[in-house]
Amino acid sequence: MTSSAVVSDIPLTTRAVPLIRNPHKPRVSSFLILVADSVVLSMTLLAFVGNSAGPNSNLLYWQALPLFLFVYWLFDLYPGISVDPVDEIRRVSLANTSGFLFLSVILGLSGAPRRSELACVGASVVACVLIPTVRTVVRRVGSRTKWWGYPVVLFGGGDVTLSVYRKLTSQPYLGLRPLALIAERTPEWLVDGLIVHSPEQLDPIVASGVSHAIVIAPEVPQSQLEGVLEHGSFSNLVIVPSSDFVGKVGSYTQDLTGVIGLRVRNNIVNNGSLLVKRAIDIAVSMALLLAVLPVTAVVWLFVAVESGFPVFYSQRRVGRDGRAFNIWKFRTMVKNADAVLAHHLASNPELKKEWDENQKLRNDPRITRIGKVLRKTSLDELPQLWNVLKGEMSLVGPRPIVHDEIAKYKEAYQLYAKAIPGITGLWQVSGRNRTTYAERIAHDSYYVRNWSVWMDVYLLAKTVTVVLTGHGAY
Repeated sequence: MTSSAVVSDIPLTTRAVPLIRNPHKPRVSSFLILVADSVVLSMTLLAFVGNSAGPNSNLLYWQALPLFLFVYWLFDLYPGISVDPVDEIRRVSLANTSGFLFLSVILGLSGAPRRSELACVGASVVACVLIPTVRTVVRRVGSRTKWWGYPVVLFGGGDVTLSVYRKLTSQPYLGLRPLALIAERTPEWLVDGLIVHSPEQLDPIVASGVSHAIVIAPEVPQSQLEGVLEHGSFSNLVIVPSSDFVGKVGSYTQDLTGVIGLRVRNNIVNNGSLLVKRAIDIAVSMALLLAVLPVTAVVWLFVAVESGFPVFYSQRRVGRDGRAFNIWKFRTMVKNADAVLAHHLASNPELKKEWDENQKLRNDPRITRIGKVLRKTSLDELPQLWNVLKGEMSLVGPRPIVHDEIAKYKEAYQLYAKAIPGITGLWQVSGRNRTTYAERIAHDSYYVRNWSVWMDVYLLAKTVTVVLTGHGAY
């Protein structure tokens, strides 16, 4: 297989095209999401509200569960197969807040004990954590089967279509399974399992139950694009814009009284957003500092015993608006780290090339034994909570860079400098050291443009998983 966009010279209409077979069962997939929500909500209602609602708790439960499922439906949480995780967290939080607020009012009017209102608050918090978590588990497990998710038809045939195909097939938990390709000619990169049809053979595909389609606009003739839109048979239609840049920065459609445009976000520049983010940083970092104090003391002792003092290490990094600051970490390297690095780079050209490209080494000779453990678990970054309290860093944000990396960011640096660097961020949960430098820059730019409280919540939650698995750390 090749990534070339070259297509065969023989039109598809002259070839025998196999009939499309649809092995997917989206209704079953959606039903599993509904069952998972019902189980979590049942446990939450019984554990928190049932014990505080008085003698009518059982009756209340059977009335409340359908109510919550209806509220979830109102917040567009079903079918719940292919969703943006950040948006799902937002909608789940709003749905739970609305549902438990309404339930607390009903309990108050029915004469339930005052503790029932506090129980509703606790239940809402627990449900906001458990529902997205359990949904993620269901998707991960379900996506291992061939029937999970929605069948998708792709319109295109070039390099961008291949990129979209690889994205969807490598991440089946997204719930969109490419089933057919609509193209004038068969591309040379065609893979097994993806059936090619000509535009004239669209009706049989729709008749087979395919309701999702992705149109790669740069690779589809204008007349064909208009035909797909006028056909109106796909209940879920996504159009990939002609500009690759627009797709990377994050955007949404906006109707300007009949004129449709794409509005590009730049959220974190807003002063209100910065105030909210700063308030969250202070509250959460103070709580974390107190919670991890025993762990910090143990790490301090291990570092001191193995390699002596100083235990902490600081390095100049670039902050918001280009202001330099000292980032703090537990020392994970030998004391003469610079000399050791210079010696190894001078004697090993391959290591020097790796260092020049990524400013990191997969097998760094400077790292101590305890340092390897600290880096694998990210415990070496605990002192950065102090940077957060001082306002030099945020809990979530772009990757903090050194001055020499500014040149590598090129035009993207102006956008990077508008945000406060973070202890964790989109890059840290997206493969970390396994990503290319260009991907790191793209992750930072996307985060700055599309920041929201919900994105920070999602990234903090995903950071826990990444830390526990050690994915991408070295």
